[in-house]
Amino acid sequence: MTENLDRADTSLAGTALLSLNRVREAGGLSDFENEHLKSTVLYHLTSSDSGERTRIPAMQLLPKLDIGEGASELLLSILNDWQSTVSEKAAALGALNKVNPDLAKLTQEKAIHSADPLLSIIANKILAESKL
Repeated sequence: MTENLDRADTSLAGTALLSLNRVREAGGLSDFENEHLKSTVLYHLTSSDSGERTRIPAMQLLPKLDIGEGASELLLSILNDWQSTVSEKAAALGALNKVNPDLAKLTQEKAIHSADPLLSIIANKILAESKL
């Protein structure tokens, strides 16, 4: 699995991240391996070499890993990056909702008024689900 973590231009790295997280949740990773998983997630979220199929699983894992305060800022930067796809922005909104619900609410309300109708629909759905 770990040999695929660096294949950022394919879905292999994203699949490897999700698989390693399952092993982590089952208690199967050492402290060193946990830290390596965290650093790999952060790498894929900040690297221009990582594609959407790697960045989205990395965003899905971000709330599950104890990354700290920088997680919110990182997700906001993805949301505000004009090069981020709608799918990446949707994943960032979902992750932000788990990492920092108060900030997510403000961001989602802004996204509802986005020029991108699909992002607006997604933000509305996430906001409605967070009120449940």
